[in-house]
Amino acid sequence: MSDSLLKMIVVVLGVICTLGIYSILYKENKIFRLFEHLYLGLAGGYAIAATWNDVLKPNWWEPMVKEGQWGLALILPAGSLFYFIYSKRNGWMARLIFGVFIGFASGQAFQSFAGDYWPKLQTAATKTIWVDPAKIKPEYPVAAYATAINNLIFLAILGAVMVYFFFSFEQKNTAVNKVSKFGRYAMMIAFGAMFGNTIMARMALLIGRIYFMIHAPDAISASANAGP
Repeated sequence: MSDSLLKMIVVVLGVICTLGIYSILYKENKIFRLFEHLYLGLAGGYAIAATWNDVLKPNWWEPMVKEGQWGLALILPAGSLFYFIYSKRNGWMARLIFGVFIGFASGQAFQSFAGDYWPKLQTAATKTIWVDPAKIKPEYPVAAYATAINNLIFLAILGAVMVYFFFSFEQKNTAVNKVSKFGRYAMMIAFGAMFGNTIMARMALLIGRIYFMIHAPDAISASANAGP
């Protein structure tokens, strides 16, 4: 099979798959379900191949076979426990290994969170509002005022959010209640910004597929004119 014909087939399949996936915008249909299952199957197969080639083979199989680290073979029974999830009678064995891995993952997530955000909290605790213009942009002194306003807003929101999550006593005081509400509204704005960022990411994917669809006829024509 020539390269031009192969490229044409790839483009045509890409167009068909794109139309099949986005047919969900019309309504729930069997065509969408077909391509959804096809995508999930391909993603599952790719995940298995990637797990073997990127994780198991270099970190488990090759050290065990080539370097003689046969102690790694003890990992196989533990890994096999995952597959007991498909057994109704012995499914509890899968929960054991899942619990161990969830514990490790939770510990790593906490360590990563502390490493990323604890320095920022320490910085916020010692953060001053005013900044010397010479340390920012000497030729642009207005930046010092903008930075001061940003620091003031940052500290105000941080304090309000911390007051909102302080549940040790009932917030009956009017001032404390208002500060707590301000923290809640600030979080709502932050969550809205995060949701908007997610929507923009999905729109970026959609724009990419629309661009592909618009230029697909050109790619097919170029592949057809290229010849064998």
